Amino acid sequence: MKAKLILFLFTILNLSYSQTSEVTIIGNLPQLHGGDYVSFSKPIGKYSTSPFYVNSKDTAKLKDNKFIKNLEVSTSGIIYLYEKPFNSISSARFFAEPGDTIFIERKNGKIHFEGKNAIINKMFSEVKFAPVNLYDEVYDIYKINDNSKKIITQINSRKIEFSKYFDQLTLKNQVSKSCSNYAKMLMEQIIDNAVLNIAKNEKFREREKMPISKKEASKVVDYYNEKYLYYNKESLKSLFYLKFIFIYAEFFEKKSLESGKNTTRYWNQFDEMFQPRIDNLGVLDYLEFDDYKEKAIGQLFLDLIESYDNEKTKSYQDLVTLYKAYAEKFPDSPYIIPLSETIMDIASNIVNNNSLNTLSNSDSNTKIGYLTKFNETFKVIDNKPLIETDQSFIDALSKKFPNQNVFIDLWATWCSPCIKQFSHNNDLHAFLEKEKIEMLFLSVDKEDNKSKWEKYVKDYNLKGFHYLPSNDDNEKHISQLGNFIPLYYVFNTKTKKLVKIEGLPEQKELFYSEISEALQSN
Repeated sequence: MKAKLILFLFTILNLSYSQTSEVTIIGNLPQLHGGDYVSFSKPIGKYSTSPFYVNSKDTAKLKDNKFIKNLEVSTSGIIYLYEKPFNSISSARFFAEPGDTIFIERKNGKIHFEGKNAIINKMFSEVKFAPVNLYDEVYDIYKINDNSKKIITQINSRKIEFSKYFDQLTLKNQVSKSCSNYAKMLMEQIIDNAVLNIAKNEKFREREKMPISKKEASKVVDYYNEKYLYYNKESLKSLFYLKFIFIYAEFFEKKSLESGKNTTRYWNQFDEMFQPRIDNLGVLDYLEFDDYKEKAIGQLFLDLIESYDNEKTKSYQDLVTLYKAYAEKFPDSPYIIPLSETIMDIASNIVNNNSLNTLSNSDSNTKIGYLTKFNETFKVIDNKPLIETDQSFIDALSKKFPNQNVFIDLWATWCSPCIKQFSHNNDLHAFLEKEKIEMLFLSVDKEDNKSKWEKYVKDYNLKGFHYLPSNDDNEKHISQLGNFIPLYYVFNTKTKKLVKIEGLPEQKELFYSEISEALQSN
């Protein structure tokens, strides 16, 4: 009780010195990976959040797992919280507006919120506001209707139900009106996006035996396209509005071409840089509102830079050229700072990677295609080739582990669900050690990601054997194990067979019983 009172008084004192342009975040977060700080991404100016952009000043040191952080914000929107190591996986996300105080705590491994907007922030943090969670409802409506008007009516009816729920929370003073309106906006755009995707995908509808005809589906497309042909400044804060900006631009491109009107073309010179994600960046030239262009290109550009290490077709010089063009067109854009910071990071990484490559050619600790074992300080204590010429993966395991059962975790540095499960490794390792089962982490990263793979192994304290196959071995042997990760297998040394383990390490006892059962099979 005394601790809560002290926390409350500290909060009041802290708020008295806060400016209206700040969001105060008070947290108690027992760390999953032993980190000593947390960091945040926030709305960029008046625009939506870039989930993976973290400014160095938006970081809070932890003391006994607790922190208080004042974030400068200029608009309401979503804030993402990251723990060390960050690696693009957020621990929580929540709505906040200038002047808010957010209380966040981890209890029994789960994130909890207190105070204003806690109900909706819990929904945000648990990713309830995501296309996958509403897709089934849209899918079911398509499955039983062959008429566009019926589909639109039923979709609108569902959105009204969601809207009423948020309005009720506002009436009960459980959430603020601004938070409720923001949630309604996102929910509507998620649903509309799902409706459009199905209406535009004729092959999918045929495969799923949906009764709606191509003609009726086109009416659905026209209805939702027309809905988004009006300027909406508030939607610039939306996480999902980028697609609708392109709908708006495509409409005016069509009108311009039909009327023979000449439009100054500028951004189409960068079309190739954004492929295959965006086929026609230049369509944005037809927009009459600069803030739509500023948001769309700024967000896409930042996303492009953040995925640069996996996009070898884009040169650093291309990024610099695009940056100069963007800064010239939008000199006051809030994207300028994050874009310049991330480009500088790339320049630094290029220098560092060149040094690492020089070192790795002469004195590498680990080698691609080798079975590597690290000690407690993650120095290599065993490093030998795993799969020899004309040898199968099972034969290789049989030779390397002749009298030892092996648990195999297939993962990759880019796989968020894989990394999420690493927080359960302590319990999993305790079980494996008790049962005398070796641990093998099998990465399906590409060869180019070797330095990133080594970093993740250390960051996440992945004790055990490791294998990063060559691209050829990955295609020849490892890809046969399955297309979707995380995947888990047990190598039964008696039967010389690989047995797939269903479930996830977070399911603990159920997952462990699957492993035990796999080793008892003949």
